[in-house]
Amino acid sequence: MTNIILFMIGSFVTYYLATWMISKIYLKGAIGTVVNTNNMQTKKNTELNLSECKQRTPKRAFLSKELKQITRTPIFCLQCIILPIVYPIVFIGIPAIALVTFARSVGVDFIINMQENIFNPIGITIAISIAQVLYIMNFTSIIAISREGKKAKLMKTIPISLYKQFQYKLYPALIADTVIASIVTICYSLLIAEVNILFSIFLFIILIALYLVQEKIMILIDLKKPKITWTSEYAMMKENVNVMYEFFYAVIVVILLTGIGFIINDIMALMIVIFLILVCINLAINQYVKKNQMKLYRKIF
Repeated sequence: MTNIILFMIGSFVTYYLATWMISKIYLKGAIGTVVNTNNMQTKKNTELNLSECKQRTPKRAFLSKELKQITRTPIFCLQCIILPIVYPIVFIGIPAIALVTFARSVGVDFIINMQENIFNPIGITIAISIAQVLYIMNFTSIIAISREGKKAKLMKTIPISLYKQFQYKLYPALIADTVIASIVTICYSLLIAEVNILFSIFLFIILIALYLVQEKIMILIDLKKPKITWTSEYAMMKENVNVMYEFFYAVIVVILLTGIGFIINDIMALMIVIFLILVCINLAINQYVKKNQMKLYRKIF
């Protein structure tokens, strides 16, 4: 009876928080877009007064534009924020915590056996692979250029280098991917026999480095084949074949991780090798983008 009451309380709190966030953040922003657009149309013949504009740094202005574009467009908000956050919480976080809590309360032996056998190279490889699979739920970077539509041509005119714009495009995906990395880290830490804070922090850093590699590659793919001539956001998401590359990429990464996991038998050595590989790939991508800015962006001009 106690478990049923706790479940009902948890469901109510979750429902309340979800509706509160939607009413305060999403609906307010979506309605604000329409209102602001109407105000701009009524004032289009008036003279622009710079004192009425918000003073922001180029970086903050760019990131604000990115977040508003995503949160105030239903399909973008759904595919880039809501689903990537909800899926890992519902299908990984809650079941894992509930399973561990229930098992510890009744003393189930298979949980104890799993805790003793999961702290090994194969176990950590599975955890990182799960995070990689969950990352493909986030479409923020694979449509980073395409979601701009024909306005993508303005990217060359703003006072921010193309390389910095490439870096700033990574920030919106960080919202959902940080949640995914946190959930995987917490669940793995709960499943091992003894929780090691430094080990958990290192695992979280590896997952963030993994996120950076994926999102950078996805932006490069979208730069290579941008779909900027669309009539609606829904049509762009439905007809954008670039999304399929995320699934192919995840399969390749999981295969490589599995191979490395079988080769290296020490868990810390495995994690250090994966981390160094990810850092090298990140640095290589940064140098490539910096040296080929105009070439990479030529298809949107």
